[in-house]
Amino acid sequence: MAAKRRKKELVEPLIVAVGQYGEFEVTYRRVPGDEGPVAEFFGFVDGKRVNILRFADFKYDTHYRYNPDTPQDRKFSLDPVVVHNRHDELIYIMDALTDMVQAAGYKGLATSMRRDQNLDVSIAVKSTFDVMKALRRQEKRKAKMAK
Repeated sequence: MAAKRRKKELVEPLIVAVGQYGEFEVTYRRVPGDEGPVAEFFGFVDGKRVNILRFADFKYDTHYRYNPDTPQDRKFSLDPVVVHNRHDELIYIMDALTDMVQAAGYKGLATSMRRDQNLDVSIAVKSTFDVMKALRRQEKRKAKMAK
């Protein structure tokens, strides 16, 4: 499903499917004072594509959000004092995708994902994280060549 490109996104979104239940949309974003790869999880709920989670692997503020861009938006930053390698820690957090979908208020979707023995959330998460790392490397190369 092609998404409309936002002004702050530097590349066209790349899609990683999570079975029949949703998909990660991965891009690289610049926001004032920070930048990095972002993976948003869109779940399929009642025939609609709903933005449930956002994982931002930014240089300075690595964080994740429940129900981004809604009144229920909740942001959780990874504290660099406590978490020494925020980028590696983010993949462990993303691996709890099904539990996070439920915590975001989508219990039915989470239950369906858990019951599907053919669904391996870890594979989708690892693929998504690999795309995020590749985008980070690509942007580093671009910045180096621009100097």
